[in-house]
Amino acid sequence: MLFYGNYWTSQKKEKLLVTSAQSIIENNALKMDQLLNYSFNENWISEVEDLLGVLSKTDENFPYISIVQKDSIRKLAVFLEFQNYYGSRTDSIPPEKKDYIFKTTQPEREYLDAIFDSNNTNIRFSADEGRYELYYPYQKNGKKMVIYFSDQQNYGSFGK
Repeated sequence: MLFYGNYWTSQKKEKLLVTSAQSIIENNALKMDQLLNYSFNENWISEVEDLLGVLSKTDENFPYISIVQKDSIRKLAVFLEFQNYYGSRTDSIPPEKKDYIFKTTQPEREYLDAIFDSNNTNIRFSADEGRYELYYPYQKNGKKMVIYFSDQQNYGSFGK
């Protein structure tokens, strides 16, 4: 019974997250297109923080949303995750890429590499012991980003 309950909950959560992701992109197309103009600087990071702050409060299906971009640090390819601005905007010290590194597993890196380095547009959903993750690629005019949604729920509960 637990297996089927977990499977049913995972399927339901995947549909909810995908529907929410599509809705957010459609209803905020201009803002999402602005985020495609990735540049690691205070202005772009602040735009992300402002938009995601509003979006994360508009849909109860995902309490956590962030933007993932591929970049490099000292010629080493990395994935950076943006949700909040780290540091003080009144400080003269600019943001550092290392503060935004997105920790991933090998399969996640392979998936993200396929998104950023080729024309892969597949969505990636995973569910593990009540943790749900959705990687939702967004591309336009040759520019790419991945919108990352996650949710945590007590194992075995039949939640939203």
